[in-house]
Amino acid sequence: MFPKISDLISFLFGIHINLPFQTYGFMLAAGFLVGGMVVRSELKRKEKEGFLSARVRRGQTIHPYEHTWSILIVALVAAIVGSKAFDILDNLGSFMRNPVQNLFSFNGFAFNGGLILTVAALILYMRVIKLDWKQVIDCTAPAILIGYAVGRMGCHLSGDGCWGIPNSMPQPGWLSWLPGWTWACYYPHNVINSGILIPGCLGSHCMALAEPVFPTSLYESALSLVSFGILWALRKRIHAPVVLFGLFLILYATERLFIEQIRVNHKYPLLGLQVTQAELISVLLILTGIITVAYFYFRHKKSANSL
Repeated sequence: MFPKISDLISFLFGIHINLPFQTYGFMLAAGFLVGGMVVRSELKRKEKEGFLSARVRRGQTIHPYEHTWSILIVALVAAIVGSKAFDILDNLGSFMRNPVQNLFSFNGFAFNGGLILTVAALILYMRVIKLDWKQVIDCTAPAILIGYAVGRMGCHLSGDGCWGIPNSMPQPGWLSWLPGWTWACYYPHNVINSGILIPGCLGSHCMALAEPVFPTSLYESALSLVSFGILWALRKRIHAPVVLFGLFLILYATERLFIEQIRVNHKYPLLGLQVTQAELISVLLILTGIITVAYFYFRHKKSANSL
């Protein structure tokens, strides 16, 4: 694995430069910027097609896409607060033992919590800047998926601990065209120094897992790219507002529900079952997505028929 982005550059290109950027943080920033570019592009398209309008303020025309970075900053702050809050709830025992360290640590963020608070914050912020939240929320759907895909690659490349359960099964024949580490990975030189010492290794990251695990971050990244492609292909064909975002909820939550089956996570007893926080939230998000799609689709259809 590649704790620093310079380690990745060295591996890929044989160029040895010492950059101070951690791979995980670098990829998160890259995901944020890529997502921002998608939002900006979609806001421009929505204005061009007449779904959003420019506003004149103090004699100056302000186009919807000019709010891109303020929208992203609000989303980023809400995502950090929400994801940290949900991670604390999911690891309450660890938090109570050392609340200060856990609160200000850069480790431990739960994407589901960030997503929920971000949606709420964006809807409120749209009221402040007077943009139609229903159109803007659709702009964010593909952006979240592409940003998530890039960010999850940061998890995989750095080996930050978001991996799956041990996998000792032989790689299926139909996957033989893929490298072995895509099926079962030891995460050598992982950034959290988990596992056993690598013989002959010198440096600050010389550990590898004792047994291979499912590289779930890699799977999440790949599935998010596929989901992004689906939404990107449908975004101009779906005319009912918020339906695209509802589809995003279904796609993302289904993906996460699948990944949770092979991912390391805390389980809680519920109605005789052992479930993770992410599984429970994923089921709720799928139901929310289905209701959202149905409600806004039929509302739009009814409105169109009344014209």
